[in-house]
Parts: sequence; structure tokens; C-alpha cells
Amino acid sequence: MLPIIFLIIFSGISALQGPKEKLVRILAFGDSLTEGMLDFRKLEPFYPYATVLQSLMKQLGDHVKVNHSGVSGERVNHSMRLRLQTELQRASTQGIWYDWVILLGGINDIGYGADNITVFEGLLHMYKTIHRYEGKVVAVTCMENAASLDSEGQLRRSEEHRRQLNVLIRQYCMKHGVGDEGALLLDLDKLIPYVSLETEEKRLEMFSDGLHLTKKGYNKLAQLAYDVLKPMITAEL
Repeated sequence: MLPIIFLIIFSGISALQGPKEKLVRILAFGDSLTEGMLDFRKLEPFYPYATVLQSLMKQLGDHVKVNHSGVSGERVNHSMRLRLQTELQRASTQGIWYDWVILLGGINDIGYGADNITVFEGLLHMYKTIHRYEGKVVAVTCMENAASLDSEGQLRRSEEHRRQLNVLIRQYCMKHGVGDEGALLLDLDKLIPYVSLETEEKRLEMFSDGLHLTKKGYNKLAQLAYDVLKPMITAEL
């Protein structure tokens, strides 16, 4: 008789507590812009945008967890692809499955002379890896920076590869949507410009060394990531 009474009491308590809220996990993954480098010329603490993004996500409650994994100087087709696979596999063995992975990479490949097709193939491989681990992709375009211009202020030849890489990322997102094979677009190239800014003063507000962002720039990146993810996460909760 006692086990039956205990079961009834326990069931009543569970009913009062209601269903457990879903925990949405986000992984910010990429190179120095994800690690949060402020200025490669100075020894300054990193300022990851993911930390700011976590604070913003508190507006949706306490059921969104943001992790970050960035390695400065990393290239998509050098070590980033393998590192992503390792990161997601290790997390899965711990029972952690990321709902969203914000993938920011490719600009270092372009800087080292890689063409847009090769870099996109590497990114596509990473998109598929995220999907295999049941995650959804936030595909981030590559920003302009000081390396877009030569010493005379003219566009470098590599700039065309960066622009065409962004075209491929946009086309992929438009074609596939946000489903099992697609990605959500965060068009950083258009949202945080460099070349089109009118004065050096305006550039210095957002870019610390011409390549990396200032704290204000990383705060904006976090806000932009929040803006694209908020409606998706709200629908999932």
C-alpha cells in the first residue's frame, strides 16, 4: 500500500512542477573574430562576442546557453574543419548537442591566397558536419577589412575572392533555407562595413587594428547574432 501512496504523491508533485523547459545550446565557432582578439599588435585580453550574446539571450529567459570556441589565425581548410568535428564529437559524448552553431570563418584562407570556390567547399563540409550532429547553422559572411585595400586605397585582387565567397554563402542560405540541409544567414559583410565607411575615425570606432573589431564592434556583432536568432529560438522554446 505504501509504494502506491508514494507513487501518487510523487506524480502529483511532478504535475505541479509542469514540463521541463528546453535548453537551447548555441556554439559560436571560428577564428580570431570568435576568440575575440582586439588588436594583434597589443597583448590585450580577448573579448568574445559570445559572452555578450549570452547576456542578450537572458532576455529570452534562463534556458539559452552560449559557448564559444575560436582560434586566432585558423583557416577553414587548414585545421578548422577537423577542429569542428572534434568539438562536436567530444560534446556529444558528454550528452551535449548544439541546436545552433554560428560559423565564422574563411577570411584567413582568402588572406593566404585561397580562391572562393575552395574556401566555400570547406565551409560546406563544415555545414554538413553540424547537420550530422543535429545542429542548425548560422552562416556568417566575411567582412571587409583593411586588407581589402592596397597602400593606395584601391581594392586588392583577393577582394574579389572574398566577395564571391560571400555570394556563395548567400546563395546557399537562399536555396536551402534553415532546414536540415540549410543555414540561417548573418550577413556581416553588409552589416559591419569597412571600405564604405567615410572616414578613418568611423573605421576606428568598429575596427581596432583594421582586421579585428573593437569592443563596440564585438558588441554589435553580438547584437546582430541575437537579432537573427531571437525569432528562431523563441519558436523553439
